[in-house]
Amino acid sequence: MRIIVPTCLSATLLMSILHADTIFLKNGLTVDGVVTQETDSRVTIRTSGSLLQLPRSTIERIDRENPNANAVLKAAQTLHGGQLAQGVIQLLEAAELEGDKGQLEKALVDNESTLVRAAAEMSSDRRVEARFQVRKLIGAEFLTEPGNVTLARILSELGAEEDAAELLDEVGIDYLRENPRALVWAEQFLRRQIRANADGGQYDKAVGNIERFRLLNPEGAEGQKALVALSESAAARDRDDYERALQIIAQDLWPEVPEVARNRALVTLRQLTTWAEFHQEERNARRWLKTWLVPIMPIESLSASNRLIRSEAARSLNDGDAGWALRLLESVDEDTRTPELNRLLNAAQFEVKQEEVDPDDPIALFELAQWGLEHDLFELSLPVFEQVRQNEQFREIVDEQLSVMRAERDMELLDQAIEAYDKGLLFDVIEISNKIALNPDHETPVQKQAVELAEAARKEIAMEQQRRPYQAEAFYQQAERAHFMDHPQEAWNLIDMILTHYAETPAAERAAALLPSVARQFEIQLLEGRRTQIPDYDVAISEGALQRADMLGEEIRRLLREMEAAEDSNASD
Repeated sequence: MRIIVPTCLSATLLMSILHADTIFLKNGLTVDGVVTQETDSRVTIRTSGSLLQLPRSTIERIDRENPNANAVLKAAQTLHGGQLAQGVIQLLEAAELEGDKGQLEKALVDNESTLVRAAAEMSSDRRVEARFQVRKLIGAEFLTEPGNVTLARILSELGAEEDAAELLDEVGIDYLRENPRALVWAEQFLRRQIRANADGGQYDKAVGNIERFRLLNPEGAEGQKALVALSESAAARDRDDYERALQIIAQDLWPEVPEVARNRALVTLRQLTTWAEFHQEERNARRWLKTWLVPIMPIESLSASNRLIRSEAARSLNDGDAGWALRLLESVDEDTRTPELNRLLNAAQFEVKQEEVDPDDPIALFELAQWGLEHDLFELSLPVFEQVRQNEQFREIVDEQLSVMRAERDMELLDQAIEAYDKGLLFDVIEISNKIALNPDHETPVQKQAVELAEAARKEIAMEQQRRPYQAEAFYQQAERAHFMDHPQEAWNLIDMILTHYAETPAAERAAALLPSVARQFEIQLLEGRRTQIPDYDVAISEGALQRADMLGEEIRRLLREMEAAEDSNASD
């Protein structure tokens, strides 16, 4: 009497192994199937549908009619259970026994989903062993296109991306195009590879994968090419090679995706101007702007150029070279001069005039000081008035002029401090109030009000100081969650608020580090067709975070410089 159990494996595989082994029991019964495991105490046999474990003591003998089919079934069973490394070993053993090649590949392909999931869930230690075993299948004679696609998917999940890419080459474009499921996975895989190559600075590999992608999807390949240019420009910025960064943006990125190029150019401009100011490289920076950016972004280039001129002119004034500062500032077209540049121009003109004035001529000095007042140069005019005051003939008129001048200036400063207080800019209130000169012997109502206003601001800051870090951290957690949920606009709004209103808290530094990733989300969504334009978030940074930097001093400036330096840092950069 023979025991046969209903099937659960494929009918084809079942037919080939149905009478592979026969176990003769001592009670006269027999069991047909395939022996998959033997120990001193038990024998496990896969019948046509069930797995039976028979005590060794009940067995008379075992007839092995088809060892090849036995090996194939063992491998199929192991792979079906998601035991990747062991299943591969058994496949190779079955191949050495010259098992049915079609059944060997079928055992792998039919369990693709299970094996890919198992590979993805493996720990790092187990992946090392699995990669070692799975690589042995590369080039196996029993694998055709379907088997190589399955093997590529498994290797990709195990972190052997280069092996997976080479297998796709072996599979060929024709097969991938004719099999939609394989094509979808191949495109997703190549997109991930291109992005990883670009992030890691492996531009040659990225270009190779783009060419693979182009054969599958010519239109989509153009967007992938832009990702490489983005990362290459970011890497150039990391090396402080801003000329190269601007060149890539202008030549490689702008013709393909101008919205992304504009966005990246704004980020580069911010970092370039900060670097140029610190290293006194304003002239070179202006030259690079003129060469690469002015033709495509004239307005933004003009703004950055004006900032560089302002920086160089201010440093020249501080170094006593008013003549060069004046020539530099006069080179800016009058219609494009910002108020800040006009103020510096007036200061340079004042100092040049002062160099030409006879220090022993009180009338010329008085006229110079008056000219300074007319051009809102109180700080520069004050020492000249003091110099004129040394002449007794002019002392009374100078004292009268200084009294009126100080009163008007203090009133303007008080108005600014009140406006800042109403806006909640408490640090501004203190800074502005400190500019109002105090006279302990004769405190004016304006001076008294300024002192009271500054004290009120200090108290509010002290009251908020303990809870502000917690408030900022809560906003940061929301921003991080929005980022990982692929909602970059929401993440950016929260980051902007943190940098603008909580710039002195620890959360601000973390928000600044998160900002580049959010920026890349905008760009990737645009490249993938999920967004039609990129929000002009750089403007928000300029108007918000930079104002806070001026308020809170050098410490906050440091945080913002780190924000600029962190751009694409996760990508190599």
